[in-house]
Amino acid sequence: MKKIFLPVFLLAMMFFVAAPAWSVPIDTLLGSEFISPPNDQNNLDYMALVLGMSVDSIKSSYTFFKIDGLSGKDNFTYNPGFAWDYALVKVDGPNDKSYLYRDDNGIQPLSLLNGDDILQTGTTYRYDVSHISFLRPKSVPEPTTILLLGAGLIGLAGFSRKKFKTN
Repeated sequence: MKKIFLPVFLLAMMFFVAAPAWSVPIDTLLGSEFISPPNDQNNLDYMALVLGMSVDSIKSSYTFFKIDGLSGKDNFTYNPGFAWDYALVKVDGPNDKSYLYRDDNGIQPLSLLNGDDILQTGTTYRYDVSHISFLRPKSVPEPTTILLLGAGLIGLAGFSRKKFKTN
């Protein structure tokens, strides 16, 4: 009995830790507003207002990416295929609002994915979704890090070669 307890306990712990990664959490609704006209600049202005940032700081930290031609209204779920932090969902129809969501899976405890890349609103809209505007984090190239790593490896190779020659 004691021999089987440890493997069963470890297996149960593995499922407990991995369970948040399997679920698709509903993302947090930060706000909703009627944006007229729903163009890219007005969308950015609204996002900046809700997030408490300037449009310039959003443009410097995020890439604005818009996906058109979507449909669906019941518990809307969409996978854009890339990491995103904020999404503005525009619903078709007269006087329908735009809804701003934050991707929450990356900040949940015990999350193994660091963001699930799936937008799940958990909301049933009256009309179909017309488009989604995503704010994606900008990737930061770090060539200096690669140069430092390469210089360190060359230094280690030279040091070890010198050490073996003297012996």
